[in-house]
Amino acid sequence: MKNFRGKNVVLAGFVLLIAITILAVMREQEIKDDYHELQDNNEKLVEQIDTLEKEVESLSRSSNDLETGNKQLTEEIVKLEEAVEALKTPVHYQDFLEAIKLVESYKEAKTFKEASEFIALQNGFGLMAQDSSLTCPCLFAFNSKSVEWIPNAVLELVKVRTEKDKIILTYNTVNDIGDYEFVLIKGMGRNDPTEKWRIEEIKHESKKS
Repeated sequence: MKNFRGKNVVLAGFVLLIAITILAVMREQEIKDDYHELQDNNEKLVEQIDTLEKEVESLSRSSNDLETGNKQLTEEIVKLEEAVEALKTPVHYQDFLEAIKLVESYKEAKTFKEASEFIALQNGFGLMAQDSSLTCPCLFAFNSKSVEWIPNAVLELVKVRTEKDKIILTYNTVNDIGDYEFVLIKGMGRNDPTEKWRIEEIKHESKKS
């Protein structure tokens, strides 16, 4: 009887040990499963973060492109507004005729002094010659720029345009001098207080080689 009880105790202990072992194995498997699940979740989270970072970077680039596009569009609008404003000129057909007539008279000038009478009275203008008698070679000085006066150098009118209240006439010239751009305004002359179209500036455009 005692031997039977002893066997039962041993058997019960063995069963308990097996049960504990099974539970331990199951628990270990659960832990492994939890770990793998956590690892998978972490990998998915990393992928999501990477995707979000790429989306943010893409949105940032799109935002920069949009900002650049808006800036360029704004600049174009400003240019168009300036062009439209330039078209709103107070200059009339008769003004063109008078301006062209003045430059044609300038072309016919025989002396530097005579040519200077067609220049508007303004600050920054001066005459440059070898002596007080205006012996040439001679220069017209417009602020920091100067243009040499050469008799019979100006030929034909090739371009006409306006810039607000100014008329700009471009003439070609003899030889390789280059084009002359006459900027005309309404103003008084050096020796004539009458306000009419006169030359404000002569711009020299050298011929391209």
